[in-house]
Amino acid sequence: MTQTVQEYFETLPARVPAQNTAGMTNSYLFDIKKVGTWLVAVDDGKVTVSEGDGDADARITMSEDVFQKLVAGEQNPMRAVMTGKIKVKGSMGAAAKLQKILAPPEGSAEAAAPAMPTKERLREALASRGRGADDAGLGELLADDVVWYGGVGGDVHGKEQVLERWRSSDGPDVRLGDTAYTDGIHVVMFADVSAAGGAPRRQVLVGHIDENGKITELWGIPSDRQLASGGDVPESPVMPAFTGAQEARMRGEFGPDDVAALGAFFDPHVVWHMGGRTGWAQERQGLEAVVGTFQGLNQATGGTFKVEVHELYADDTHAVGFSHLTAERPEHPDKHMDVDEVSLFHLHDGKAYEFWGIPEDEAERDAFWMD
Repeated sequence: MTQTVQEYFETLPARVPAQNTAGMTNSYLFDIKKVGTWLVAVDDGKVTVSEGDGDADARITMSEDVFQKLVAGEQNPMRAVMTGKIKVKGSMGAAAKLQKILAPPEGSAEAAAPAMPTKERLREALASRGRGADDAGLGELLADDVVWYGGVGGDVHGKEQVLERWRSSDGPDVRLGDTAYTDGIHVVMFADVSAAGGAPRRQVLVGHIDENGKITELWGIPSDRQLASGGDVPESPVMPAFTGAQEARMRGEFGPDDVAALGAFFDPHVVWHMGGRTGWAQERQGLEAVVGTFQGLNQATGGTFKVEVHELYADDTHAVGFSHLTAERPEHPDKHMDVDEVSLFHLHDGKAYEFWGIPEDEAERDAFWMD
């Protein structure tokens, strides 16, 4: 029988193994919508709980349904944060330790949240394109109802149909790159595509990953259908605004002209899902908050934060930018950031309504921002 939220928090201190929280000194305010709030304090192996509001290192807000899945081990906490199911205000470093204190309810078997595919596994599987029966385990990564948009003969629906087309040596010659960028909810790779013996042209492959670690949708930008024609690919109508916004980021000044350029691309209610496990890894909502964070990154690095955009792609569903980020922290001379990153934007009616920054090496980016 499922415990109520009230019962869960009342019995939590007795169920958290002391070794889980040894050395931890953090506090959490759990705000379960339409249910209540509970303050959980952790002090080197000791857990105390009090009902009601209060100050905490991290305020964790979610629905009751998400909470029940989280404590049962059926919901990956970091994925829930990245997809907006859990809102975190405060220390992401503290939030990253949630699994240490969220013991399963009494009388329940601890479920294991599905493991997300690693970037190495994704790269190997997706890079198997055109290799016949050798799909490098791609079939295990595809959802049964996966859709591949923009295939040469049209959209491809279903795992078996996608695998058949993926294994086929017909169509354009595709050579995927060596790096897969993933945050657990997307995968992005770059490719060189040659059609009808023509010169290679660049394409970005974008995939969406569900809570079970399965790829549910795939897009090529430009699509295989567009590239297979061998002719010029029409520029996406969103590309001028996208280019202007990325140029504003590269300038890093964020004066009135830059803010106007960003506003031409971003929806006024845009959401920036900032990944990682540092204080910067919080969801920003609204154009003003996004611009303020861009400015904050500059200030926190003494004006050294630089974005070099190398490639831009867009269709009517996504925009993708491939960038190189560098920065220094004057108060920490030993810290230097030098990472490649993919910026992935979801589009609606020509505007970006949410976006993610996906670094090649998240650990390196996090190490730069941690004090």
